[in-house]
Amino acid sequence: MSKKAAYYQLAKVAYIYEGKTFREIELTLNEEVTERTLRTWAADGEWREKKRKYLESQKPFREKLDLLKNVLVDHALETKDPQIIYALVNLVKAENPLRAVQLKQIEEDARKAGEGDGEGVSEKTIEQFKRDFLGISS
Repeated sequence: MSKKAAYYQLAKVAYIYEGKTFREIELTLNEEVTERTLRTWAADGEWREKKRKYLESQKPFREKLDLLKNVLVDHALETKDPQIIYALVNLVKAENPLRAVQLKQIEEDARKAGEGDGEGVSEKTIEQFKRDFLGISS
């Protein structure tokens, strides 16, 4: 099996749909395929145009998702309802898996500080979440 047959589709998906750079893809594939080869595949397969079209098609969804996040943040601030906080955290995790590790640390810090005793999440934790993950400063 050729390298192209083995890795082309994986690289294409990583570039177009996952937003990875050629270098990130090269590292993901354990350098079995070079950046130069990836660039050639991308040019031949018009990956940049396909990525642009994909991102454009996702724009209305992302706008709605941002609106949903804002509504959840407002509701969380009003009620401090743990279920709303949980939904918001999972939404952010799904949107950006790399932040999942950071969110886990915030949850652990809150637990160590004695939060989550049935009274909801503290204002401090909500503010930290807003600042670090939503880019909202009070």
